[in-house]
Amino acid sequence: MGTGLDIGGNPMERGIVPRAVDHLFEGIKSRQRLAREKGEHPPEFQVNAQFLELYNEDIIDLFADERTKHAQIKIREDAEKGTYMMGGTTKAVTSVEEALNCLRTGALSRTTGSTNMNAQSSRSHAIFTLHIKQIRVVTLNGFAEKDDNKENQSTETKLASPEFESLTAKFHFVDLAGIFLFAFETNSSEV
Repeated sequence: MGTGLDIGGNPMERGIVPRAVDHLFEGIKSRQRLAREKGEHPPEFQVNAQFLELYNEDIIDLFADERTKHAQIKIREDAEKGTYMMGGTTKAVTSVEEALNCLRTGALSRTTGSTNMNAQSSRSHAIFTLHIKQIRVVTLNGFAEKDDNKENQSTETKLASPEFESLTAKFHFVDLAGIFLFAFETNSSEV
């Protein structure tokens, strides 16, 4: 997958996936640290990895065990959710090391075969996806109603009302049996 997973040695030889994963987790730590420094509630993050292979028109779950590897995975489309998949295994990851370990594990399960150029050539397409969900507290300004029992009270007293906002994103790293692509999706909603 052109991942350059060997993170020892020369950092310039690292692949795009390890660099992107490292950048993602550094961004998470940075956002949480900045919130604490401002005295705000730090945002919570959930990161899940998923690894699929497309081989001979089959979708194969690279995280599943041998019994369920070829289980029915369905691709659906929804006006609100967009295109999504049902039935694949996701693994929660909390660090760069865990995410790269998922990538290594899935890469070892990929279908390979020999070609004239490479004895262990990938014979399939692969999609490594990181699902990121951020939940953060946002303050919305509102107004309190006037208490008729209190004198000299303004009719509009400002209040700060905490709300939760959920932001989601997906990073798709795609290996098209020789061509590497990267795609990004994002979505936000208030809870």
